Amino acid sequence: MGDRRRCRGCGGHGRDRNQHGIPGVLRDHAPALLGGRVQILEQRILHHQGHCLGLDQPMLNLCRLLHQLRPALGEAAPDGGVYETAPAATSLVQEIGRIVTKQGGGALILDYGYGELESESGFGETLQAVGGHAFADVLADPGENDLSAHVDFSALAEAGKRGGAFCAGVAPDWHPYVLTNFLGKKRDVMTLAHELGHGVHDLLASGQKFLQYHPSLAAAETASVFGEMLTFNALLAKTTAPEEKLALLTSKIEDIFATVFRQTAMYRFEQGVHTARREQGELTTEQVNAIWQQNVQAMFGDSVEMGEGHEVWWMYIPHFIHTPFYVYAYAFGQLLVMALYARFQQDGAAFVPRYLDILRAGGSQRPAQIMAEAGIDITARAFWEGGLQTIDALVTQAEQVWGEVQRVRGDLHRD
Repeated sequence: MGDRRRCRGCGGHGRDRNQHGIPGVLRDHAPALLGGRVQILEQRILHHQGHCLGLDQPMLNLCRLLHQLRPALGEAAPDGGVYETAPAATSLVQEIGRIVTKQGGGALILDYGYGELESESGFGETLQAVGGHAFADVLADPGENDLSAHVDFSALAEAGKRGGAFCAGVAPDWHPYVLTNFLGKKRDVMTLAHELGHGVHDLLASGQKFLQYHPSLAAAETASVFGEMLTFNALLAKTTAPEEKLALLTSKIEDIFATVFRQTAMYRFEQGVHTARREQGELTTEQVNAIWQQNVQAMFGDSVEMGEGHEVWWMYIPHFIHTPFYVYAYAFGQLLVMALYARFQQDGAAFVPRYLDILRAGGSQRPAQIMAEAGIDITARAFWEGGLQTIDALVTQAEQVWGEVQRVRGDLHRD
């Protein structure tokens, strides 16, 4: 039998309990995790040119545990929403995935789906009744309607796949490799656009020599985020229902917030840890936690108080170990792309050749030089203000659509 959870707002039992579950897992694994991770972090500080180190076994175990907790986290949970999980079914599909991976073949899983909006999150009632080709009350007309219990097959399909997404550009004379999962959700479309953007960047830069092939960190997210913006606007243009359009807009705005402000806060955290390590020597877990809490709290100001339990969340971010200070590339890339997209909206088709030249340059020059050859001065304040105005326009559009949603709800209520 699946677990049927009722999720409520931040103060409710469902989300509040699950929100505290992750810090508990992190704390339980802190001794083994920090013993290796803080040591690796300190080695990174002392040896900037050291080898790229992978995750140790405690970290891998932690990632697996966090993945298992994911269905119960209550992300995007509507007040009073119902979410069903079936651990036994998930384990079964994971085993099927292992068998298929090892022996070949495939697995076909049919999903009749929730409603349009519910399909994005997996929330909704699972016991359904259908009669006369329409949904009916489960308890109405016993024996006259067909009963069925919906199962979120998309979650099962995800359990049988490898998580994450990436694009690997191997060398100029070899095509890039993209790994991503696709379950037909809008989020999957945006992820695919992001990773294929990386692939386009790698292909266009294939005219460079090996050492100039990969773009610098500052420009690494240019094509990926630009691809997201093109795809987002294409989806938005095709969406007519106000609630769906609002969901698209708010999701994009939240992504921009997370990419710019949150990544900047994480960059400040790394700065703080590295500086403190140089000045004070070996740091305790509590000191690292305090630096994390201070910098993330600064992002929210006095609007949100980062409570107890949040101070350990830095432990699950692998970038701090794999590629120190990479997080700034996301913030810079997002702001750069918003400014480039504003220029694209202004210049239209005339901008396309210059944009492709930017991608063809790969890592052959500094970003400022690459942009300058395309006729773009990234030292000019007006260039960056154009990108910020694009973000402001999204917020204004979301406010207007929210007004439409309220009017539609008011009309339905009066009817």
